[in-house]
Amino acid sequence: MMRDMKQMLFKRFVMKDLGPIHYIFGWEITRNRQARTIFIKQKEYAKKVLQRFAMDECNGCKVSSDPSLRSSKAIAHASKAVTSCYRKFDVPYARDPAGLRFHASSRITQEILHWRTAKHGLRYLKETMDRGLRLGRMREGQELPHHLEAFADADFANRVDDRSQTEKTVALHTTEAEYMALSLLVQEGVHVRQMLKELKMKQKEPSDVYVDNESAMKLAKNQVFHSRTKHIYVFHHFIRERIELMQINVKRVPGEENMADTFTYPLPPAKFEKQRSARGLLSQDEYEST
Repeated sequence: MMRDMKQMLFKRFVMKDLGPIHYIFGWEITRNRQARTIFIKQKEYAKKVLQRFAMDECNGCKVSSDPSLRSSKAIAHASKAVTSCYRKFDVPYARDPAGLRFHASSRITQEILHWRTAKHGLRYLKETMDRGLRLGRMREGQELPHHLEAFADADFANRVDDRSQTEKTVALHTTEAEYMALSLLVQEGVHVRQMLKELKMKQKEPSDVYVDNESAMKLAKNQVFHSRTKHIYVFHHFIRERIELMQINVKRVPGEENMADTFTYPLPPAKFEKQRSARGLLSQDEYEST
């Protein structure tokens, strides 16, 4: 099939066959035909990014986000730094409205936190340059035509921009927030199923969708009227329709095993590394040993 595609392209364009792919779009690609897996990493690209920001000699860190950057203590430290700057230049600002000073202080505080977060991300990049994504069968019985999984989670009452995908409506309690996140995930899951079908990989069973909130799971499966959830927009109940059509199967997963946690809030190193490996993000040595 690939040979036929190449011949068709050769007839239309001036091309050169460079053999098996090794590098494209900044991706370094290693293929194991016997294990039927592909390993993709961006070590050279990561080096260029670090050099661009003069962080190529920085110390690495093991997690991609620092929990302390979200704490009130971190915000207090940043505010103190801003306040000390204002004390040095308090005379020129003496006539400014208090509201304007507060707005500027708040903005600069956020910029300090954003800068610290960006530096932390670059340090994580330095630590994990040799890591990449393993594509292919992880273990027996996990072939894609038989097994498509997805995980949902929500960080209730946190800033909207912390989420991997923003929810367009305000949740009034945790169950609703989890249910709304589940709705977004089911929509994406249906799209992936349709895409796989076009690729001749039609799913033979309902796709498993995991959520760590039992109330949200029961709300998806039970169509009985609930007084505390009557205000939820009808389109979020799209989940129930897909369950009836046998496209989605909602299951509960313990919070510590929810793979979506990594994208919702910072995790401690041990849990972060466990979830990272489970998603197929391995070091070059780990990939070669599998």
